Formats: sequence, C-alpha cells, structure tokens
Amino acid sequence: MNISRLLLIAPMVLTPAFFVACTKTQPAETIFPNTLELPLLAGTTREPECKVDHIFETSERNIECVLINFPEGMEDADEKEQHALNLTRQYETAIKAQGWLANPIGEYIVNFEKPVTKECSISLQLMTWVVDETKPVEERHFPSIRFTFIEKHVQVCGTDRFSTR
Repeated sequence: MNISRLLLIAPMVLTPAFFVACTKTQPAETIFPNTLELPLLAGTTREPECKVDHIFETSERNIECVLINFPEGMEDADEKEQHALNLTRQYETAIKAQGWLANPIGEYIVNFEKPVTKECSISLQLMTWVVDETKPVEERHFPSIRFTFIEKHVQVCGTDRFSTR
C-alpha cells in the first residue's frame, strides 16, 4: 500500500474514534460516592466547604452539603422555599428507590435507614435548610438555602432503629 492511500484512509478511520472519545460524558457527580452513590439532582451542586460543626455534632459522620441553584428570576422567598421542598421530595424518592426506608420529621428533615442485618441498620439524614435571606449573612446559620446529608459511621441497632417503633 502506498503512502497516498494511507493518507486518504487515515482520516476515515481516525475521525469516528476522535468523535467517540470527545463525546464521552463524565460520570454523574454523586453524594457519598463510596456508599450511597446518589446522583445530584439537576439544579443542585455540591458545596465544597461543608461546614456544619457550629450547628451540630459531626464526629462519626460523613457529611455532604448541596446547594440549590434557583431558576433564573426566582426571587420570592415563598417560591424558593417551595422549590427547596420539591427538591427534598425528589431526593427522598431517589433515596427510597435505592432500598432505604424513610421517616420524615416534618417537611424539612427526613431520616432514612437501610437494614444490613435483622437487628441493625445504617442511617442517613437529609436536612433542608431554608434561611431568611432578608437577614445579613452573618446572622444566618448558612448563607443560603441548601441540603445537608449526614451519613453515620456506626450502625443503628435494636430499639434505636426507627423502623422497629
């Protein structure tokens, strides 16, 4: 085969491979990628600096925070709160689809557990923080509305499990 034929054939062979390599999508970002592997919902992003130790005890827990990116033009506080609660329900549904049992505590907190033995479960908590955005940032617990996911390192056993009550 001569060089001129190779030069004609090479682009036909290499072009499809180039497009396949360029169009591969990155894996979806997930919450607790080593355990829960819950994909982030559209309109939410991971908060890189998830600082919650000023609110509650953080030892023996994995904690991830997720920010809500409100749709453009959404300014009304009640509308933002309803949007956050709708996302809470979507996360709840996604977690339950992975075999977790849910125990909502009001509208803003959902406790989950997943049995690992007949007597013990692992647990997860989803907390939705709706802040008063009219207050200065320094007077709020967090700068904006967001989710906090809390995964406990230790199993919950016996009567401490909510599904046994």
